[in-house]
Amino acid sequence: MKKRINEIAIIGISVILISISSWIKIPLIIPFTLQNLMVFLLIGVFGFRISLFSIIVYLIIGIIGVPVFSGFQGGLAGLLNYTGGFLVSFIFIPIIFKIFGNILKNEKTNYIVSTAFSLLFMYIIGAIWFYIVYINNNDSVSFIYSLTFSVIPFIIPDILKAVIAYYLIKKMKIIIKNEDIN
Repeated sequence: MKKRINEIAIIGISVILISISSWIKIPLIIPFTLQNLMVFLLIGVFGFRISLFSIIVYLIIGIIGVPVFSGFQGGLAGLLNYTGGFLVSFIFIPIIFKIFGNILKNEKTNYIVSTAFSLLFMYIIGAIWFYIVYINNNDSVSFIYSLTFSVIPFIIPDILKAVIAYYLIKKMKIIIKNEDIN
């Protein structure tokens, strides 16, 4: 029972962290949020189950209207906009990590391969979603246009966020391990 209560508390805190990371915009040429950094961090620290449930709860509370999405958006409209595919793809990131974690036993190799496939999957789903939403509103756009605006500007920042998440995971695991000893 105590373990279940701890898991629920961690999921609640994780949902809050994903929400906060969606509200933080880094203002470069094209602003970006820190959501995928937080998703990678949660997977690395808490594992498959808690990170998956946290993402699902995050999406559900966003869909029901709580303004947890980027730009303090909430509701179904917040999910069905141009960037909704990226949000939906978050559900599959823990699954990708779990699959490669069962195949690759080296932690660093697993993280690199899982992250690369997760970003690729996120870009594919996000770009297709962006294209479908955009073409429904403006039928004179190509898929290349979709990639140009929804994927290409974010590749380097996303790789940097993944690297930062990896080093934060390593530090947090050391802290957690030391706390367990004391």
